Amino acid sequence: KVGGVVDKTYSYKSGNQTVTWDIAINQGRNNMGNMQNPKITDQLADYLDYVSGTLYLVDAQGNETEVDASEYIVSTVNNNIIVQLPKDEDGYYLDDNCYIFRFTTRFNVLAAELEGKKITNTASFVGSAGNYMTESDVVNNVSFSSSRRATSLSANNPHFA
Repeated sequence: KVGGVVDKTYSYKSGNQTVTWDIAINQGRNNMGNMQNPKITDQLADYLDYVSGTLYLVDAQGNETEVDASEYIVSTVNNNIIVQLPKDEDGYYLDDNCYIFRFTTRFNVLAAELEGKKITNTASFVGSAGNYMTESDVVNNVSFSSSRRATSLSANNPHFA
């Protein structure tokens, strides 16, 4: 998948209630300057809640630099994450830039409710020049101590990001 337009991976440690996801955009460093209004979309499963996320610019050597929060917008509506990517003054993608949006989700159900579920996540890179989609690998060995459901984050919660 390396070198593609969009790729999605995850990091999960058994025993945790959180999963960290990476959505890589334009690892192949193609000139995407014709893509107007570029954004990432990610519809989360109903058993996951978005916690927080950060956008990184990746240079040709693979070094990541955090993008200033004023240069992109993250919103969540009905468990759909939308990341408006940095763009030029005319609304176009910044040429051959490569980005990684790294974000965390939390399981909002009892661990037993996840038994037998195929836990994956699909992300899209969308804009005027096309729609590119990828699905993550399956998250395996999900287990955590849970005697009650995790509390859901909301805009009224001071820890909402």
